[in-house]
Amino acid sequence: MNDRTSPEGLAANRLMLGAFVLDLALGELLGPEGRPVALRRQALEVLLVLGARAGQVVGKDELMGRVWPDVVVGEGSLAQAVADIRRVLGDSTHERVRNVARRGYMLMPGAAQPAAVPELPPSPETVVPTPHPVRARLSLLLFLMLAAVLTGAGWSLWPRGPASAPPTLVVLPLKSIGEDAGSRTIAEGLGEELIGTLARIEGLRVIARTSATLAAAESTDPARLAERLGVSHLLEGSSQRVGQALRVHLRLVDAHNGRALWARDFDRDASEVLLLQREIAQAVAASLMPKLGLAGMPVARSGDAEFLRRFLAAQARVFEFKSPVEDSTEWAESEFRALLLERPDDARVHAALSMTLIVRAVRRVNQQVALRNDALHEAAIAQRLDPSLPEPYWVQGLMACTHGAWDTGLSLLQQAGARGARLQLIAYDRSLMLARLGYLDQAESEARAWIPRDPLNGAVYFVLGRVLDTQGRHEEAQASFERAGTSPEGRWLNAVWRRDLAQAAALAARTEPAARPSYTALTQALSDARLWPEVEAGLRRLDPEFVSLRLMRVLAPDAPNRAASLIAEMNEVRTRRGHLNWDLLLWTKDLAWLRQDPAFQTYLRDNGILAHWRAHGFPRQCRPQGDGAACD
Repeated sequence: MNDRTSPEGLAANRLMLGAFVLDLALGELLGPEGRPVALRRQALEVLLVLGARAGQVVGKDELMGRVWPDVVVGEGSLAQAVADIRRVLGDSTHERVRNVARRGYMLMPGAAQPAAVPELPPSPETVVPTPHPVRARLSLLLFLMLAAVLTGAGWSLWPRGPASAPPTLVVLPLKSIGEDAGSRTIAEGLGEELIGTLARIEGLRVIARTSATLAAAESTDPARLAERLGVSHLLEGSSQRVGQALRVHLRLVDAHNGRALWARDFDRDASEVLLLQREIAQAVAASLMPKLGLAGMPVARSGDAEFLRRFLAAQARVFEFKSPVEDSTEWAESEFRALLLERPDDARVHAALSMTLIVRAVRRVNQQVALRNDALHEAAIAQRLDPSLPEPYWVQGLMACTHGAWDTGLSLLQQAGARGARLQLIAYDRSLMLARLGYLDQAESEARAWIPRDPLNGAVYFVLGRVLDTQGRHEEAQASFERAGTSPEGRWLNAVWRRDLAQAAALAARTEPAARPSYTALTQALSDARLWPEVEAGLRRLDPEFVSLRLMRVLAPDAPNRAASLIAEMNEVRTRRGHLNWDLLLWTKDLAWLRQDPAFQTYLRDNGILAHWRAHGFPRQCRPQGDGAACD
């Protein structure tokens, strides 16, 4: 077969354009090093239309109608888009994108000598912000002064001898002095950005925001935090905004004896809050790691305090899955787009928008292709403006794995993890992708490795519980789910595997109201097989949004007779439902009959899994067999 997710389909949807590759499936142009190249939105869309009909003439009217469907534009806009494409491809002779007189344009694919990627001229989507020279010198001077002071004050922080453990830091939520919502939002954002920035420092382990918030809600006593989180130091403080004036007070504390090692006030105009965050992060790093010689961090400006408040408020809405999509994810998207109209070169807003579009694609499956392409486009812009942000790597990695480009996807997710502790989806998705490849041992290791960074975050324990259940280690999974304290659905399935139907019935009563009758009926059918026909009929009638419930048909006594259709549904979960993890049923030890069905071999081939195994090794439970694989 030759669909978009098969190896043949992936090859058919990739065009060589000299040293570049146009990926029609992902909707992006890849540079000589395999990284997405930022193109203006209209130029990329023109290139994709031409690429879909490579070697054929596409009329100018058709191009303008498809790229600018609701806007009346002249041929000048099309000519500018083509000029942008040629400039990026190095097509100075117009051999790659040919102008066919009085007819239109034609894209000519083919390999050639690699060409360097020339710089695009400044545009609203690609301008890299340049700090004011006087402010830049003042910032550098401030940093050097702070580094000198802190290196002297914090020399004892550096662990001595090879047996010393690396420093572990928790950034406590900053206290907001003032009752207005804007001040509280800025305080929360400052703490989150500090975590994200400090987590990129090699040799320093930083506790993720979720665990830091939960621990601080229980106690801020240094000794208690050292015991609860395993930290050596904590950073605490407050922020106060008066108009556009912002004061941040910070203290670095030894968690073992409560002694303050360093304290400093930062007074700034709130319009430079991002610059302030990086100055603080570098100052703290200088006190902890004077011998490492940190690389400079990119300087960017986020706008005034109101701009930042709106950004943080939108960011908080993205993952409100219990709220209607119109009031959460789509509201956040609208706000990010409004912010970009004010500041089109703000890398963080582009990055947040790319992540929001991916989440919206999960909730609006009928618009998924367009939303994912738009997300990749925004990720490429953010990455060009600020390569240190984790979100673009996460978006690109998730999409690469979804299309079966496992090597690229896992590498990008790993890079995302190295760039930020604030994005818990990184840990979730990399572990999930390894499990989807059948590498359950590695998936477990990834999940466990994340726990010290976020030890109080229930989502981490939920992921670990799902992987353990998939391995058939149900008692261990139960303990992990209990630490998670969430997802009665996941715990319900664990109770079923353990044959504890009394607990399954209790958990069914705690599921979401819309799903509760189905879980209750499923539990009853597990006790009385005569109820299964009626229960299955009800599951088939469910809205596709309840895909996890529909997949519970694998528990029916005659489910092995419908293995092929169940595998097809699990494949849809993998390719269309993003973060849902119920396709791991395909690898569950208790459902070995799924892996004996011929449809499983098709699944392995079409999704690039078999090819990945042949290149990197087979999972522990699988081995080569003929032109496929046998899996226990």
